Amino acid sequence: MPMKKPLFILFVLLVACAVAWPRPAGAGAKKTGIILLHGKDDDRKWIKPLAEALDDAGFLIATPLMPWSRDRIYDRSYMESLAQIDWTAKAMKKLGAERIFVAGHSLGANVALGYGSRRTVPAGIILLAPAHLPSGRVFAKRTAQSRKLARQMVAQGKGREKREFIDFNQGRKSTVTTTADIYLSWFAPGGPANMQLNARALTPRLPVLWVAGDQDHVASVLAKRMAYGPLTMNQGTKYVEVAGRHLDTPARAAPHIVAWIKELDKSGK
Repeated sequence: MPMKKPLFILFVLLVACAVAWPRPAGAGAKKTGIILLHGKDDDRKWIKPLAEALDDAGFLIATPLMPWSRDRIYDRSYMESLAQIDWTAKAMKKLGAERIFVAGHSLGANVALGYGSRRTVPAGIILLAPAHLPSGRVFAKRTAQSRKLARQMVAQGKGREKREFIDFNQGRKSTVTTTADIYLSWFAPGGPANMQLNARALTPRLPVLWVAGDQDHVASVLAKRMAYGPLTMNQGTKYVEVAGRHLDTPARAAPHIVAWIKELDKSGK
């Protein structure tokens, strides 16, 4: 059977750029797209129920496999990750999306916020159990030696050479092999992954939905204390707490996301 033109265009983009897997919205649905970014070391397992629920609700959904997935872990820099989201947004627009929200879980939420602070594409940002706090006291202390090594390598002109560096994910220590340049883009306290700086840089016109589990100390306490304050200046910003832990949040966020977008529509945002 011949492939329909919009899907053919998307197929070409996917093969060329490996950006996403959007599904067309159902007949009569409002053409609103949501780019949903998975968490660190996740191959979209924990966001799958949410993606399916939002698809059933009539949204156009894309779940790109990002540079912090298990098989790609830190194969691109923070800023290069934003470029991948750009390509995903272009693919969604070719399928008819008239507005696009960018959502993310955990490290994906960090990047969603960073994207919103640097791009005019999003109609809103959805942060699900936001994490990865390179400027946090404990996080910075745990990665200090690796950041020192990475900076030494950059100073010696070896920024593109690969080494093993320390990584932390929800309190669990591990090692990751990447280049010094890429490592610093994700872990430097004053670098592009700094959530506090990104929150302050967000334009006031952009609404933000923050969803955290009541048993998720990082998202409901640490990250909130660091980055939520500046977001309260944005009209339409809302904080929602759901029952559960860090990995439970995406699956329990669907009704809150749908209700929030409906509230924005009613208020003309």
